[in-house]
Amino acid sequence: MNIVKIVGAILICSGLMNPGIAFSKNAKFKLLDINTEPGAAAFIGPGTAIIKLRNCKIKFNLVKGEMITFNPKGIGIGIHIEPGGFYSLSCYSGKKMEGIRESYTTPDGKLGMDEDDIARAKEYPDLNIHAEFFNGKNWKGVGVTEDYLATDKPIQNMRFCLIGDKQALCGGTTVIELFNLKDRGFEELTEQLNRIEFIDDEIGKPEPTPPEPEAPPKRKCH
Repeated sequence: MNIVKIVGAILICSGLMNPGIAFSKNAKFKLLDINTEPGAAAFIGPGTAIIKLRNCKIKFNLVKGEMITFNPKGIGIGIHIEPGGFYSLSCYSGKKMEGIRESYTTPDGKLGMDEDDIARAKEYPDLNIHAEFFNGKNWKGVGVTEDYLATDKPIQNMRFCLIGDKQALCGGTTVIELFNLKDRGFEELTEQLNRIEFIDDEIGKPEPTPPEPEAPPKRKCH
């Protein structure tokens, strides 16, 4: 048995090696038995998943304990993290990209909070609304955070987008439990998102036209 592969697997699962550059096998593919969603499927880590949606195509390096659910006819993916964590992302391309970029562009044209977010941050300073930035292999990530204090355990939520040249993935989730100094939710989320890569080779290309059916042979009269 190859000792290098064993050590590599241990390092990946323990988080001591960057999984974004260590994967060498495909994630397990599984069709889901969902009557209301024919075609629904999942990729189960560890391994690399190539996910093709109706309008997007992405590569996601999954670690052990992660599962991606999706439908090739849809625009979204569900990210499941043991034990019980979940959030979803929606993918956009084509004309939708303009609106996505506008939602995360500052008044002076930079990546960040738009005018509405800036106005809300000024009106509600206690919510600590601000922008966070994180970049991947071929995308720029930006998020807008907001503290939610009306609960026994105050939390910070973040809506965010990974914006590439031709595609964008957007979603939202709770990133940290406020006042818990050991909470690494933001770091864990961005580490996971950093294992996503957009595949642009088929984006924007028209669907191939199916070939015309051949005419039946003419019947010969005898």
